[in-house]
Amino acid sequence: MVGAFEDLFKLGRNYGLGGSLISQRPQAVNKEVLNQTEILLAFQMTGPHERKAIAGWVADKGLDVRLVDELPSLEIGDALVWSPQFLKVTKQIHIAKKKTYDASSTPEVGVTIVEPKELSPVDVEKIKESMADVVKRADESDPKKLRQQIVQLNRELENAQKNIPLAIAQVATKEVIKEVPIIPAKEIEALTAEIAGFRKDYVAALDRIAQGFESLNSANYVDRIEMGLNKLVGGMKVPAIPAPQNQRSILVRPMPSVKPAPSAPVEYSGESLTKAERMILRSFYWTQNDSNITPAKIGFYADYRAGSGSFNNALSGLRSKGLLISWKLTRDGEALASSYAEAKPTGTELREWLRPKIVKSSNEILDVLFNVYPHRLSPEQIAERTASGYKVGTGSFNNALSQLRSLEAAEGGAREGVKAADVFFE
Repeated sequence: MVGAFEDLFKLGRNYGLGGSLISQRPQAVNKEVLNQTEILLAFQMTGPHERKAIAGWVADKGLDVRLVDELPSLEIGDALVWSPQFLKVTKQIHIAKKKTYDASSTPEVGVTIVEPKELSPVDVEKIKESMADVVKRADESDPKKLRQQIVQLNRELENAQKNIPLAIAQVATKEVIKEVPIIPAKEIEALTAEIAGFRKDYVAALDRIAQGFESLNSANYVDRIEMGLNKLVGGMKVPAIPAPQNQRSILVRPMPSVKPAPSAPVEYSGESLTKAERMILRSFYWTQNDSNITPAKIGFYADYRAGSGSFNNALSGLRSKGLLISWKLTRDGEALASSYAEAKPTGTELREWLRPKIVKSSNEILDVLFNVYPHRLSPEQIAERTASGYKVGTGSFNNALSQLRSLEAAEGGAREGVKAADVFFE
């Protein structure tokens, strides 16, 4: 159940769903879900553990933690509000008392209790009938269902092509060979005459070389000359060089190259996937059209560190099941991923999806680049505009900028300037 709520708060925005969390003990709220919240309202609280949990959330967003010290002194109905991105406010507000039925109020002597009113009945069937056309149009334009239909149609087409009788597929054709001269006959005759003259001069030169070595008794010289001529001449016929008796001629021939036979692809037989395999397969599905696919990018979208044991084991499992070949999805891998993977976050959704997954310094740098898009800034200008005042050349600044580049969230360098990636503004 906890995992289902985590998925709801992580991915619900892709389907227009949101959620509200209400608790008197903020330290007990799931941290994965708490990190996804954008608006925090904190009423009066005196417990140190409660205030520590609130302070941790505020510090992670880069806001003023000192306001947390005011929580014990708040009056009933007063609350501190933090919403750095959505509402862009950080202040104290007052919420008036309810005028309608208050189920949480404490009974007091002499106070008239407002009874709850009976709500009008809801005609569910009428609502369904009025929304039928809208639901039908939504289903027809659902990208996930359309992708599944495309994969299914491709499979049906492949099966249909395999079942075509061989007699129909092999249409009888008559081969007609027509010779078309590329070089005119006169030019061929001229070239032939030139080659014949060159060959005559070449053979005469070889004769003189052979005569010069006839008087030598060393087989080593004869062998070396013959080997050199064999390399130069290739397959041309040349006069034999006299060699001492019982001397064997040496011909140099290249060794034939041996190419390894390609391995047959593995077919997916429907095995179940582990959680890591599902997440990593979804990452490959999201990035299959990207120009540069790196282990760091695949691990980022899958919430697994590239190079870790879980990451490497999942890669090996996907390849052994026939869902991956090297760093590309197979047809079965694409079909399986499209059956459960939601749409990849884009635009502002991608920015908010990215926020809890990168460090604070990377978030501040990306916020600066967002505010000036599509313009570029030098590293010095970026550092000056960050909320924490990072310095160029420090480890935190350089590592954060490197992380954004490796994830393709930012592009450029010191020479041309750095800007936010275009994918956030599509």
